[in-house]
Amino acid sequence: MGQDKRWIVINERNETVVDEGWEWCMIATPKLINFRDNGLDGLYDLQDRRVVLKPRLKSICNIDNSVFSMEQDGRFHLIDINGRIVCKRAFVIIKQFVDGIAAAKDDESNLYGFINLAGEWVIRPSFWHAEQFAGGLSPVCREFGEYFYIDRHGDVVIPGPFIDAQGFSEGLAHVRDKDGDHYIDSYGKIKFSGGDDWSCGGAFSCNRASVLSRKQLEKVFFIDKTGKMVGDNLYGKSGSFSENVAAVAVNNRWGLVDLSGRLVVPYQFDDISLQSCGLSAAELEGKCGYIDSAGRQVIEFSYSLAGRL
Repeated sequence: MGQDKRWIVINERNETVVDEGWEWCMIATPKLINFRDNGLDGLYDLQDRRVVLKPRLKSICNIDNSVFSMEQDGRFHLIDINGRIVCKRAFVIIKQFVDGIAAAKDDESNLYGFINLAGEWVIRPSFWHAEQFAGGLSPVCREFGEYFYIDRHGDVVIPGPFIDAQGFSEGLAHVRDKDGDHYIDSYGKIKFSGGDDWSCGGAFSCNRASVLSRKQLEKVFFIDKTGKMVGDNLYGKSGSFSENVAAVAVNNRWGLVDLSGRLVVPYQFDDISLQSCGLSAAELEGKCGYIDSAGRQVIEFSYSLAGRL
């Protein structure tokens, strides 16, 4: 979080955990902090309270506990905890590692495949688009924009073809075909459809997903796992549910709703983040602090920026 243009790390009791005078930082894994000093990125071990990679890299992203991707000259390389390059191969894009596998775009063919932590192809590049694995499946796309799902061996599990397909969350995934928008299960069976009511379904969390209304433009609402609308409210914007509450906005003012769609925190904030540890970062009149699920201020609004705990 930013305070006087200096980032620190705090816990849910507003106790300072790390204060190294960094110009930016974020919690990358339960163990590691990605930080920036003098315009360069490094890594800090949160458990051992020490810098494990001095700030000397342009950027670090897609962090695993042992291997990271580093951007250099517009291409990405895999590095280890000491900053050493793991493999000579460069990639156009490396997406998030999940269980040791990440979607990556090949520098030569410009196609997506999947690599392991050593940078070796476990599924050869042959896709125009690919997403990270979730629930053992990944949506991929070959030419003509036809999406389908593969497993970790590269075998086709759900053939589609779909016009669009998203990753699985809580056992369901949003897809679109010539007949409209649907949620399917891991066997490819349609569980329910949007019809004339909604499109552009989001990922499920806490058994809820946000969808875009077809009847009122630029409005969103939540559905449950039967496809039924939760409550009767429409929002200008919404976040995902976490710890049974979700941030929603009406007329650019943010509040919180519970799983029934009931407004539990009025629309009074400039912004509210995803809840964790029972608290949500919130912004009000240019200052940031933390509120609980009832809207009570738990950590004072004294910071210029605040992230998820």
